Amino acid sequence: MTPILMILGMYFKPLKFSFLIAVYCYALQLLWIFGPNYSESAMGHLFAIGFCIIFIMLVFFIKKLIVLLNKKKDNDQQFISEAKDVLEILKSKVLEGNKIEV
Repeated sequence: MTPILMILGMYFKPLKFSFLIAVYCYALQLLWIFGPNYSESAMGHLFAIGFCIIFIMLVFFIKKLIVLLNKKKDNDQQFISEAKDVLEILKSKVLEGNKIEV
C-alpha cells in the first residue's frame, strides 16, 4: 500500500526528501512482516535507515543513468542533423557543377 501512496503522492509534486519518511516507514513494515521479533529492536531502525540510504543511492544512480542516456541521444540527434546539413551542401555543390554554362 505504501508504494501506491508514494506513486500517487508524486503527482502533487512534493519535496523529494519528504519521500524518505515513507520509505523509512515502509522499511520498518517490511522488517515487521519478515521478522516480527526484531521489529522493536534498535537493529530494526538501523535496517530502516540503511534501506533509506540504499533507496537514495538507487534514485541517484537512476537519475545519472537517465541523464547520460539523454545526453547520448542528444549527441546522436545533433550528429544526424549536421550530417544532413553537410549532405545538402554537397548536393547543391554537385548540382551547381553539373550545370551547362553557355
